[in-house]
Parts: sequence; structure tokens; C-alpha cells
Amino acid sequence: MKTDTTFKIRAYQTWQKFLKTFVPFKQPEMYSRTGAIDDINHVLLHKKHQVHNVLIVTGSQIYKKNLINPIFENLKRNGINYSVYSGCKPNPTAEQVEEGVLLYKKNRCEAIVAIGGGSVIDVAKCIGARAGNSKTPLSEMVGVMKVKNDIPLLIAIPTTAGSGSDASFTAELLDSKNGSKYSIVDPKLLPKYVILDPNLIIDLNKEQIAFSGMDALTHAIEAYLSKAHTMKSDRFAIDGAKLICDNLELAYSNNEHDKNALKLHENLLNGAHYAGLALSRAYAGFCHAISNAIGGKYNLPHGYLNAIILPYVLKAYGDSATERLAKLADQIAYRISTNNTKKAEWLINRIESMNSYLGIKNNLKDVIDPKEIHALAARAYEEATPLYPAPKMLDIVEIENIISDLIK
Repeated sequence: MKTDTTFKIRAYQTWQKFLKTFVPFKQPEMYSRTGAIDDINHVLLHKKHQVHNVLIVTGSQIYKKNLINPIFENLKRNGINYSVYSGCKPNPTAEQVEEGVLLYKKNRCEAIVAIGGGSVIDVAKCIGARAGNSKTPLSEMVGVMKVKNDIPLLIAIPTTAGSGSDASFTAELLDSKNGSKYSIVDPKLLPKYVILDPNLIIDLNKEQIAFSGMDALTHAIEAYLSKAHTMKSDRFAIDGAKLICDNLELAYSNNEHDKNALKLHENLLNGAHYAGLALSRAYAGFCHAISNAIGGKYNLPHGYLNAIILPYVLKAYGDSATERLAKLADQIAYRISTNNTKKAEWLINRIESMNSYLGIKNNLKDVIDPKEIHALAARAYEEATPLYPAPKMLDIVEIENIISDLIK
């Protein structure tokens, strides 16, 4: 990348970081414990809100599994009416958002409860954005700080420990016409409350636990490496990374439904939430950009892609990331070595060993058409530049090399 171009990008990122210091970063009020979903009626009926009619946004599989029946029963007991939009799918589109908006308006809802993974919560955010800005099409909200009016009360209840969407003010959607992803970024999208209940994730299959956990770890690491990091984002990133590294493999291999297992999953939920808080303050890096480019094109799980791409991106950063990776390694594993390079290598190896233990295999060779490498790299570059303050600004050729290495 040319020196003058890099200078301009870094100047833009420095300016963005300066502006960010004047934005009051809030975080959702958190309810975290086994059985925390029972607190939903207290939130909705609180004197600050007095909500009696809500839209529940979820996915079809969650709805079919009756996972949220206890919530329905709780709402009924407390005289709270609800409507259900269950059309959310992985890699959601604007069309799904508009379906939810119609239901929200038709039933005169007063609040939104998102129950699901990152895709569900992102759809709920966008439904809220449209409900609060009915004359503004979603296309005009794409970008940063373009949601004019406040959204209705939004409560996020994650059913995976990974997306971090419950802690962020970003929503990602898929353009169904060209297969690319785009983002709406605005503090108004941040959920007012988040409910973290391990009962909702303890029955996830091993693949879901693995993908979502590594997704969250990626958030923590990219936020920690970001040049836009702050003392607060560092604290969230460290806490998130440590909770995930200490609990993910144990939760993955524990098939019991006892207090110990519930605690492991509660720790993962908290770790994912902290990682999401870090990411919302410090932004992502090239791992996310490449993951979004490949995921948008081939409709692959975001957590799976982050898991396998992350080590390649960290290696591509080289010396630019060594010192920060070493510091994070010290926080996760304490005194590994006195040599920063060895500590950074240890952390990358740790990620690779976690992938191996969790059964996450790189099958992209069978998926990605080599003829698409340049287009994928260009799309990733366009997403990351200049928005993502990564430790090293990769150019299109460097991104092409990463994708090529992924499919060797």
C-alpha cells in the first residue's frame, strides 16, 4: 500500500477516534443468571416503560423448538400481549426487516424483544430503526450515524454465545441482489436491556457452540488489536477473551445439564457480551472484512469463517500486531515467555489448537472458486478501508494472498 494512501487512511481513523471520544458510549443494562428470562416482565412493566404489547423477533428454528415458550407464558401471566415475527434467517436481508415492520405496525406494538443469535438481533435493530423512522427507507440509513430518531424499546436475549450483537450498535444485512453485506451503525441501535440466560444455550449442538464461541473470541482479539482501542475497550476485550478461552472447550465437551455446565455457558454468554462491547468501541479488523466477503458470496456461517480466517490475518499483520498480541497472551495465560514474538506466536497457535479441539476444519478449498479471489479481496478491502483501524492496513494483493492460502 502506498505511503500517502496509508497516511490518509490513518488520518481518517485518528479523526474518527477523536470524534468518538465525544460520543456517550452506553451499554445495555444486563441481567445475567440461570433463569434470567423471568426478568423480562419486570423490564417491560417497569414504570419507565409500561409496555403491554410487544413484537417478538426470532428465527424459525428457535420458534419450532419451543425454546421460547417460557417467555410466552411469562408474558401471558403478566398481561402483556405479543406478536411473533419468526422469519429471521442467517445472513438476513432488508426484505425480512420490512416483514417485521409491517407486523409491528399492524399490531400496534410498543417494544421489540429479540430472541436469537446475531442475525435475529440485527433484524430486530433494523425493525426498530424503521419503526422509529417510518418515512426513511432502510437504504438511507446505511453507514454511520444515519438513524435520525430513537428506536422503540429493544430487549436482546441471545441464544448463542458469540455474535456480540446484543452489545453493539451495529446491524449487518445482506444485499440479496449482489450478495454483499452492508452495515447500519448508530448508537440508537444499542439494545436497552440484555438478558443472558444459560438455559437458552445449553442445548446448542457442538457446532453452534464452537462457531459462536470462536466468533466472540475474534471480536475480542480484533478489538484489542485495533488502533482505536481505549482503556475501556481493552478491559472488555481482555475479560471477554479470557472468559472464552477458559470456558469454551469445557462447555463444548460437557454434555451434562448440571450447575457446572450452566455456569460454563453463563461465562461464555458474559464473555461474548464483553467482546461485543469491546468491538462496538474499537471496531473490527480484516478478519471480519474477509469473513463478510466470503460469507456474503457463499452463504457460510460467520463464526465458522472468523475462526478459520483469524490465524491467517494475524500472521499477515506480522510485526504490526506482535506487541499487542503478546500483551493479550499475558492476560490469557500469564507468564508464557519473556519474548514478545514467542508470546504472539503462542496466541496464534492457541487459536489454531482451539479450532482443532472444537472440530472446526477449513473446507474452503471445496467452496471458493479461485477465479473469485480478486473480487472477494476487493470487497473485503472496500469494507475495511478506511473504516477498520487494523494494526496493519492490508492492500488488495495481501488480502488475495490470505484467501489463496486459505484454499491451498
